Parts: sequence; structure tokens; C-alpha cells
Amino acid sequence: MRTPGYVRKQPSGRWKARIKVGGKERTRTFDRKGEAEAWLVSQRAATLALENSHWSERPIGNRLLFTDYAERWMREKADTHKARTRALYRGLLDGYLIPEFGAAEIGLIEPDDVRAWFYDREWSSKTTRGQAYTLLRTIMNEAVRQSKIRANPCMIKNPRPATKREVAIATPDEIVAISERVPARYRLLVLLGAWSGFRYSELIALQRKDVLYKPLRLRSRPPVHRINGEWVLDDRHKSKAGDRTVHLPPSLEADVNAHLSEWVEARPDALLFSTSGGKYLARSNWTAMFMRARESIGRDDLRFHDLRHTQATLAAQAGATQAELMARLGHSSSAAVMIYQHAQASRDKSLAVLIDGIKTRSDAGSRERRSR
Repeated sequence: MRTPGYVRKQPSGRWKARIKVGGKERTRTFDRKGEAEAWLVSQRAATLALENSHWSERPIGNRLLFTDYAERWMREKADTHKARTRALYRGLLDGYLIPEFGAAEIGLIEPDDVRAWFYDREWSSKTTRGQAYTLLRTIMNEAVRQSKIRANPCMIKNPRPATKREVAIATPDEIVAISERVPARYRLLVLLGAWSGFRYSELIALQRKDVLYKPLRLRSRPPVHRINGEWVLDDRHKSKAGDRTVHLPPSLEADVNAHLSEWVEARPDALLFSTSGGKYLARSNWTAMFMRARESIGRDDLRFHDLRHTQATLAAQAGATQAELMARLGHSSSAAVMIYQHAQASRDKSLAVLIDGIKTRSDAGSRERRSR
């Protein structure tokens, strides 16, 4: 049955739209009749969807402003979020969520409010928009779990559509070529980016004591990030899987020893990779160096992070299992390493072609022997 509602012209000449939801009247006034009718249609559609999900516009408990609940959520989650995540959420709250919803009663935030905020405002990027929406949805989900509201008003499907990017793979020769075109003190950074599988934020946090021998290994430590102009070392990895020790190719030992001897101070806690002044190497500075090196060999498509793809793909081709790839890359989810399994499947197809060539030659030889 159609949800009751109407549009009427007011003595002022404006148009008033009215609809009854859950026994409560909701009204809004517009300058034009068409705007009022469009709003009413949207309210009817949203109301039907919400009724199907047992949504109520009112909070279950006492009056609670979004800003108060969001700030409390931030405090409660402080110990579970890494420093970089806390900084990201703080920026999203202050820049996008609280200015829009802060003064609103959390139980009165409607799906239409969320949709208007998501689609109508200007965003610095689609990534920021998706991050802000995801944070809002997360906070509202927690409000549902804590019985502050009956249902989450964040109902946008696919708010962060995946952007497909072809995974760039560098050959071993290209990795060596790039390493020879960055400043000498960072040559090993390229090699370890490819053959350890560590992330940049993990690599620049490494210390001399994290290099282990017999056999050659690299022990991870929590990553370091630059946040609001300050270096912040995380007190833990994103997940337990990040706390790992990986074996390095034995042939890399000479490069490691040369780097330690020439560029790293003798004390155990000396940074493995640092500026000439002994400070952390800023990602922006490193990216500029890496871009110049990659462009000099005609690989403008490569990012430093892609070197992880290189070693993971080669490991998959060498026969690494999914569990082994997860352990090496520091992933806690198998979904994250499936791309390398796909690469292995691609390699398997190539192997099948090679095997078929051998088989064909063998079959031809058999036929020739039988014809004699």
C-alpha cells in the first residue's frame, strides 16, 4: 500500500510536502511544487525500504548528538587503531562528518541525508569520499550494536567502486637496473623492496639489528609514518601476520654487507635506511628518486609498491602455497594474495604450452616409429 503523503500550497506561496512515517509526521517546505513532489517521492521510496529493514527514525535511548557519539567512539577505539588510522579518522571527522552531522540527533539522521551528503557536496577526491562514508557507516554500525539506533542509515551500495589497475611486474634485470640508478645509499632499499616483500613503511623502520644471518633473514618491525609533520612509529603491526621474519636470497648477502659497512652506523638500533643526517627517509623524497630511476629504464608504470608484486609473483611461480605467500607478505587474509595465485595460474598455462610442445614432439616420434 502506498505510504500516505501530500503536497499543498501555503498562503505564502511556497509548497509544503507532508508524509507520515512510523506514526510521526515529517514535513518540508519548498519554493517550487516540483521540488516538493520530488522530495515526497524520495521519502516514499526510502520509507518503504526502511520499513523492510525495521528502521526507526528515533533513537532508542535518550537524545544523543552525532558529534558526542562519534567522539566517544574515537576514544573507545583509540587503543585498537594505529596512529596513522587515528589521524585519518580524525581528519575525516573534523573535515567531513561533524560539519555535516555533528549537531544532528544520531537517531534522526536519515538515508536521504546521507545520500545528499555523499552525492551533492564537493569532495577532494573519490577516495576521500569513500573513506568518509566508510567511517560514517562504521560508526553507525556500532551505534546499532549499542542499541543507540535501530538501523544504519548508510544504505549506499558500492560507495567505493574498485578501480582496476594492471599489476606492474618488474623483471629481476629491471630491479637491478633501477637499484643502480638511485643514490648509492638507497640501492639496497630497491633490492629489499623486491626480495623481502616488506612495505615501504616497514623498510624505513628497520634497524641494523633486524638483519639476521645464517641464513640471511630480515626481521620486521612496526611501520613508521609521517603524520602532520611528525614521525610516528606504530607500537604494533596492523595484524599479527605483519610480525614476521623472512628469508632473503643468499646471493643478496654481499649487497647487505656492503650497505651495512658503508651507510649504517655500528650501533644495533641504527636505521638501515636514513637520510644523510640520520633521519627517516620521507616517502615523498624517496618517490621522486624512484620515479627518476624507473623512467630512465622506460618503466614509467612501476610504483615502488609494485616490487612487492614482483617477488610475490615469482614466489608463486616457484611453487609457494597460499599460506606461504600470506606469511611472507604479512597478510592475514587469503583474499589479498589471490592475485599472485592468479599469476601462478597464468604461469601454469604457459607451462602447459611448453609441456604440450614436448608432448607433440614425442607423439610425432612415436608415429614415425610406428610407420616404419
